Amino acid sequence: MLLLRMIETPLKHSTVAVSTAIRKASNQNISTKKVDTKSFGQFCQHLSRVRVRCEEQNEIYQWPKFLLHELGGDRNAALLKLSTITPRCDEYTNSLIELEQLEEIKSEDPELLQMIDEERSEMQQRMEEEREEIVDHLIQDVDLEDCEAILLEIIPGVGGLEASLFAMELFNTYNNYLFNHGYTFDPVTFVTNEAGGLQTASVMCTPGDAFRLLRHESGTHRVQRVPQTEARGRIHTSTASVAVIPKYAAKFDELKTRDIKKHFSRPSGPGGQKVNTTNSQVQLIHTPTGISVRCSETRVLGDNLQLALRELTCKVHQLQSSAIASQINSARYQHLTLRSRSDKIRTYNYPQDRITDHRFHISTRGVTSHLSGSTAFHEYMSRIDAEWNESEKREILQQLMQED
Repeated sequence: MLLLRMIETPLKHSTVAVSTAIRKASNQNISTKKVDTKSFGQFCQHLSRVRVRCEEQNEIYQWPKFLLHELGGDRNAALLKLSTITPRCDEYTNSLIELEQLEEIKSEDPELLQMIDEERSEMQQRMEEEREEIVDHLIQDVDLEDCEAILLEIIPGVGGLEASLFAMELFNTYNNYLFNHGYTFDPVTFVTNEAGGLQTASVMCTPGDAFRLLRHESGTHRVQRVPQTEARGRIHTSTASVAVIPKYAAKFDELKTRDIKKHFSRPSGPGGQKVNTTNSQVQLIHTPTGISVRCSETRVLGDNLQLALRELTCKVHQLQSSAIASQINSARYQHLTLRSRSDKIRTYNYPQDRITDHRFHISTRGVTSHLSGSTAFHEYMSRIDAEWNESEKREILQQLMQED
């Protein structure tokens, strides 16, 4: 640092100096909104100590549980990843020492004080960039890794006929959005009522990168409007539930044939073209979990069987993933359950022409445009995705920094 080279100071870049610079933060509470520079410096030292201990005795060293989980769970792979992060941690702690040295300078010279202020601002900016780089390498969006497809389910909730009509609107929203962005959209189950409302729908979507934005659609959606059948003009509230389940390429083993019971039957509903004269409807039951799926979307038994198997695989893997995550109870899992499993995630208010996401209190105008799956829908989901990632990183970082 130029200014420090111009001014003699007894401080040196040593381990003692680093410890002195960050020890003051040892008893401070870590804010989830803004990480204190000295607290983060202490965390950087912690990561470096973990790396050194692992290099000496990785097979017997008791890794910090949440840190190991965040680095992938495998000791050797975690050590390799940590080894690429700790050099950046050393840069941060060195920058912290330089900042401490800068603050030790006492002077009444206005010109020197101005130089100190300018250099302090530059150093704080650099440390912020270093911190973001460390966090980005340490905390990554693992949900998107190896995701090859997603299962999208929509079911009407409270509200009777109006709820089924709203569920159909949501289905068309996702259908239009995915089609316009080049994704495949293969129905597994699609059942409607006589009024054109949706009773239930499940579709497979590929490729899996659609999960990045659509994962934030999971939860209960609420609509407030005057139904077409309402003679008195009263506003009704109806709901629909959306589930977005990823299908991973390598995280879990394929389902065992002996664990799946198959039932074949004739589809119910309108006939014609020999639809109801063959046993083309498939029901699969995963006996270890009790999960059951049904498919009769095509007239070909083999096609229905493959679609049902893909849906069953997604649901079983999702159950296994949730079980593992709940056992570890990491900040990532806590963030997911808090944000996604509330009473409602979003409200579509037609009288006020406003959409509100209740997880992050993000509102926008243009309900009709949004539900058409237009650019407005994409931009709104992108805003939610940015807020989701930022809040998730804050909570994971807080947990890691509080871990011994």
